[in-house]
Amino acid sequence: MAIEWMEGRSDADANGVRRRIWPELVQASVRARFGVFLQCYEAGLARDARLRGTITIMFVIDEAGHVAKSEAAEATVSDPSVVACVVQEARNLRFPKPDGEVARILYPIIFEPGE
Repeated sequence: MAIEWMEGRSDADANGVRRRIWPELVQASVRARFGVFLQCYEAGLARDARLRGTITIMFVIDEAGHVAKSEAAEATVSDPSVVACVVQEARNLRFPKPDGEVARILYPIIFEPGE
């Protein structure tokens, strides 16, 4: 699973300082709460048994390790309520403090029936 670092500064980074958080730590935090994302997807599967796709979430992780912002940067899942649920649940993720003020990342989550 690839994690991409976004270019540019976040609004919270007024001093131009860009901070990083290790991809392994991001992945571990997402995997620890993957069950809530799966619940979002399973609700969509109840409406459409063929539902599948990827939701790429953009996170802004603040200096305390909380998600200050989350949005769907891209989604191929055709059920907007699944996308909205995943974005909402992403706001509840917690991460180790980034090396500095904020970190902005893209994280793709792939959903397929039977997983």
